[in-house]
Amino acid sequence: GQYNLMKRPSYPFRLLIILLILTVIPIGTTHIGSIYLGSKNGILLGTNAFWEGVDLPGDLLEVLMIIKMPFDVPTEPTVKAYGKMIEERGGNSFMDYALPESVIRFRQGFGRLIRTTYDEGIFIVMDDRIINKRYGISFSESIPVQMQVFRHIDDI
Repeated sequence: GQYNLMKRPSYPFRLLIILLILTVIPIGTTHIGSIYLGSKNGILLGTNAFWEGVDLPGDLLEVLMIIKMPFDVPTEPTVKAYGKMIEERGGNSFMDYALPESVIRFRQGFGRLIRTTYDEGIFIVMDDRIINKRYGISFSESIPVQMQVFRHIDDI
């Protein structure tokens, strides 16, 4: 029954559980990367902190999916204070700080997938703000490929 499936998961499912646990435990991106390298058909999930320090060259990374654009949390004290300082000086905290910082992280994420002219892969952005918001073009123009818009998974 269902209990037996959870008690003795198949190998890929067990591997996924291990990798998810390891990304929560603070063991460092170097160790996580080496564990991922030793896995077959692994799935590696990470947060904003995971953009840096993991090197998966060549065929080690084939698909990169971004669920949400990598914006800072606007209520985080340092982000809020910096935004306030920009606005006090007549700037726009979103356009002058939040957007450029997010575009840099987005481009860094793409760079995890495509590092050389020989690399290839699938880069999927699930956040529809990239096409529905005026600032979305800042993201799409930051990477050296033409993005294809899809509405349904079957269109990929």
